[in-house]
Amino acid sequence: MSFVEPLFLVGLLAAGLPILVHLINRRKAVVQDFPPLKFLIQSQKRVATGIKVRQWLMMAIRVLVVVFLAFALAKPFYLSESGLTAEERMPTATVYVVDTSLSMASSDWWSNAMDALDEDVGALRPWDEVALVVADAEPRAAVDRLSTNHSDLLDKVGDLRPGAHSADVRESVQLAADMLASSQLPNKRIVVVSDLAKGGLASGEPIQTLHLVEFLDVREVANPASVAIVGAKFEEETGQNEVIWRIDTTIANLGTKDTEVQVELVVDGKAIAASKTNVSKGSKTVQTFRHKFDGENSGVAQVRISADDDALEADNVFTLPVQSDNTTETLIVNGEPSSVVYSDEVFFLERALHPRQDSQSRILPVVTTREGFEGRDLAGFDVVILANVSHVSASAAEKLKAFVESGGGLFITAGDQIDVTAYNQHLAPILPKPLRGLKQLATRTDPDAPIKVTRFGTMRRQHPVFQVFDLPGGDTLQSSVVFSYMLLEPSSDERTETILSYKDAAPALIERRVGKGRVLMLTTSADLDWTDLPTRTAFLPLMQRSVNYLARRATSEGSSDWRAGIKVSLDVGSLVEQRAIVRGPDDLRYVLQPVEGIVEFRAKSPGMYKVYADTDEDEQTLLPNLGFAVNANTADSDLTKVERDQIAVGGDRAQTGAGNKRRVNLWSPILFLVTVLLLLESVVGTRRSVLNRLWRMLTGQPEPTFDDA
Repeated sequence: MSFVEPLFLVGLLAAGLPILVHLINRRKAVVQDFPPLKFLIQSQKRVATGIKVRQWLMMAIRVLVVVFLAFALAKPFYLSESGLTAEERMPTATVYVVDTSLSMASSDWWSNAMDALDEDVGALRPWDEVALVVADAEPRAAVDRLSTNHSDLLDKVGDLRPGAHSADVRESVQLAADMLASSQLPNKRIVVVSDLAKGGLASGEPIQTLHLVEFLDVREVANPASVAIVGAKFEEETGQNEVIWRIDTTIANLGTKDTEVQVELVVDGKAIAASKTNVSKGSKTVQTFRHKFDGENSGVAQVRISADDDALEADNVFTLPVQSDNTTETLIVNGEPSSVVYSDEVFFLERALHPRQDSQSRILPVVTTREGFEGRDLAGFDVVILANVSHVSASAAEKLKAFVESGGGLFITAGDQIDVTAYNQHLAPILPKPLRGLKQLATRTDPDAPIKVTRFGTMRRQHPVFQVFDLPGGDTLQSSVVFSYMLLEPSSDERTETILSYKDAAPALIERRVGKGRVLMLTTSADLDWTDLPTRTAFLPLMQRSVNYLARRATSEGSSDWRAGIKVSLDVGSLVEQRAIVRGPDDLRYVLQPVEGIVEFRAKSPGMYKVYADTDEDEQTLLPNLGFAVNANTADSDLTKVERDQIAVGGDRAQTGAGNKRRVNLWSPILFLVTVLLLLESVVGTRRSVLNRLWRMLTGQPEPTFDDA
């Protein structure tokens, strides 16, 4: 039993008033012996017993009247599956909210939803009004005006299909409530057709609405098994003679049981590799593939998974365009030029970044001097390398700071030319840590050098720069000898991280994030003055990966992870003068007008999208660098059911139970019972002689005479 106005139950306290009045009226008689009245007392004992019984009965009736009256004012009711009341047979305005999110594609839930909705619409009367709200990536009204055209609503519902997006059911219900506000019909209700999956309803306050909210439950299993690909990324692993792409796929088990998952890598439509992995319930695992592309070292990769027990398959494919992001324009500032080739500061560095003309490296180094750097425009470069540069002016330091903050990369290598004071004064805002000074362990000619020198020690192997060193040959970095390095001052900046140390725990390679960009500092030299690292095989991948990491090239890090239903924003800049045409899977075609060089739209279907520039001559030019992939929105992959009372909270006519129940009001029969009790109280309180006279009048008996007595 529930109450519409529970505050009136406070009136139950008044039930004690009749008892209090009864106790007050009980007067204790004064006992006095009066012999002539003894015979009268004895004759009235039987009559007194009857009076006491009547008084107790009257008090009980009065207490019940107060109790039942308080209950009636609180308006008690209960839900029943029996027939409708007269009130509920009155015309009703109904707005259906249909969930078309990813989770609705699970098993047979969509067909169950369509059957349940068709049955509910079929039970409506011809004069009932209907409208339709689609809980899409962006809630919309498919039938935006309440009308009695039920067939039109069913036609619109028949055109709906579950997508790969997530849906906001709460906002959709609020839209339905706003639509009901315009109806003049006496009854109003909102019917939500949804699987109530946790993924799309995990957060948010309960819906507040004054209207009746019903849910058509479409699921067959409360918490079915579900595995999904929640993310994938790629990264180039550059060796001396080949380019290998590493593809990491994150798989989540959102079910309640451990499961074995088959993982397959498909490149350009061809299956390349497959493996199996076990994923524990409620956890994630990363599956790694490595692949060498033919030709231009790029292509479209797809990762697919399958499991014996998986209720949702729409989130089992992830598309990933694997490509190097053009060339990396790198400006190398030579701090110690030399006419002797092998003594030049950047001799080894320049050749490590671009070994030869036919090299697969897409790093294009441009070398300049410190003086040339001062007046250089950095707009066309991705990375700047300060190789043992003695100092930079205040204006050049400001230029470098703006360059890094806007997304550029800065690589600093140490050496004997560096002015510690100048660096700390001008480059302090972007230096990973303040410089202290040189620490010389030994010289090359020192006979005790082998026991004085240090080597590279601990590295953060999960860092993109060092992941390649887990491959065979990766230990050559630790075999390098370091004769001298730059000491750094302690710092507690959270944006700074040491990713490589020496054996004595001093920082060797340190990173700092500045704005949108990054700064790396190698505390030893990039030539042979302080270390033999440039002659080691680890030098080439270390330099190339450091530059690519700073430029965010050859990796998916920093690229947009577009999901179905989320607004895609593309910066076409000056590449598109008139219109941009985006072509996607399933023959999708979007014609977009750039606004300040930006085009925006919602991509609903997963897959690859290509962007073309459209001109007045009806010619279309492919813009390959703007191509992108869209994947299923796995926010809806968690199929755990959310309880209804966590979603909707209605007013005095709202319910959150099944849609086939009605509310039965109890206050009318309780008020009738109060009336009966009041009548009974009047009868009990009337004297017996009056009742006898009334009885004789009703039955036609004559009045008693003295002779009868």
